[in-house]
Parts: sequence; structure tokens; C-alpha cells
Amino acid sequence: MNILRAWKDSLSIFAPRNFKLFALVTFKTIGDGYKVMLHYWWWLYALFIGVGLYDEHFLHDAIVRFSNGFDFFTHGIYLYGTVLQAVAGAALGILYFALPFLMILSIRPSVQQKNYKYFLRYLSLLGYVYIIYAVFVLALKYAEALVVGDISVGLIACILFFIGRFPLPLITFVTFFLLDSDKKIFGMVKSLYRAFIMILFNYPLCWLIVLLGAPVNYLFHLTLDVPYLGVGMMVLNQSLLIGTSLYLCVWSNIYIKKLHEQSSLYFKEPS
Repeated sequence: MNILRAWKDSLSIFAPRNFKLFALVTFKTIGDGYKVMLHYWWWLYALFIGVGLYDEHFLHDAIVRFSNGFDFFTHGIYLYGTVLQAVAGAALGILYFALPFLMILSIRPSVQQKNYKYFLRYLSLLGYVYIIYAVFVLALKYAEALVVGDISVGLIACILFFIGRFPLPLITFVTFFLLDSDKKIFGMVKSLYRAFIMILFNYPLCWLIVLLGAPVNYLFHLTLDVPYLGVGMMVLNQSLLIGTSLYLCVWSNIYIKKLHEQSSLYFKEPS
């Protein structure tokens, strides 16, 4: 498939008729996803809301530090001050990182009944997904250091910068490909490769989705400066992952659409 043609075709999703249908499907996906999540994992949401209301700063710090990838494991105890705080922060961070993974499992098309047995069947893949996420975080930091430091940016730095621009869609695509693979090492590596290809052949679409989300993020951060409302919005968003879940539903529908339209890119056609 010609990459320039693929780029042009990827933007067809913004045609008025296509965009309306895509938006309706995305909103339905969000509703279906939260329906499953609130049925089985309401207690996780309740836990985060409770911790956030009790100590919003501790919840925020646990999320941010765990989101920093491998830095959490190398400096976690020193950042928290005590071993007990570090363990509590680690537990919150792991559970918080599990929420998007559980949401992906909730919105993933599957003939299997979505219950605790279904979720536990795939939970072992969470560690692999986190390792990929942590590598992306390090790749982004390294690439930005090369650019900011005025060091000659070669091919490797460009690739790292390219990877780091889209951590959420890459993680989403990797997870979906991984769930549809044979779960073996080679299948895991191929899932990562296929996710790169999906980003590469839909690069303009990915950028536009990210840019369209920027005003929403800006408006949300404006509310954080409002007394009382800001704290409530922060706790609610951190606890329910509203913004992240919305993005996950968008990227999941893009994954399904592009997997259907560009299947020959990701899987060999039967001869």
C-alpha cells in the first residue's frame, strides 16, 4: 500500500458523513465501556475517589510517579520518604495503570462473556504493556534531550521522537494487537511492529486527533483554577479516567476501522 495514499485515505474520517457516524459509534463505545467497568470494577473507582477526597496530593503524586516509567522503581522510595508510603503509592499506581487496560478489555469486540473470568484471562499481559509504556516514556525523554541540547539529531533520535509523540494510541494499538495475537514472545514483538505500522500509515490522522483534543484539555485545565470546583474536577477525572477513556474509545474505533480497511498491512493475505 502506498503510504501517501494511505495518509490521504486516513483523513476521509473527517468527511461530514463519516465523522458523524464515527462520533456516534465512539459515544456508544464510551457508554458500553463504562457500563461494563462500573458493573465489575466500581470498587476501583470508589477506591480512587475515596483516596482523592482524603488526600488529593497523594493520589496525584502516585499517578504521576508511576506514569514516569522506570523512574518510579529507581527513585520511588526516596520520593515518598518512607517504605510504607512507597508501597501504598506503588499499589495505587499499579491499580491506576490497570484501569485503562481494563477499559480496553471492556470495549474490545469479543464473543466471550465479559466477566471477572474474562478479565483475569488477559491480566497477565498488563506487565508487558507497562514495559512498553515505560520504554516509550524513556524514548520521549531521550529524544527531547537530543533536540533541546542541540545535539545532531540522527535517524535514531527522529524515530524515538516519532514514537514518543503518540504514547496513548501506540499503547492502545499494541494492546489490541496483543490481545488478538497468540500471546507468545514472537506474537508480542509482532504486535509492537503492527502498532508502529498503523501509526505510520495513519500519521496525519493521529496528529489531527491529538490536535483536536488539545482545546478540550485546555478547557479542562482552566476549571482547575476555580475554587472547590477545580479540586472536585481533578479528583473526578483522576478517579474515573474520563479524558483517558474518551481517547481510548476514539483510538479503539480507529484501530477497528483501519484493521478492516488496511488488513493486508498487518496480516498476510491467504495465497
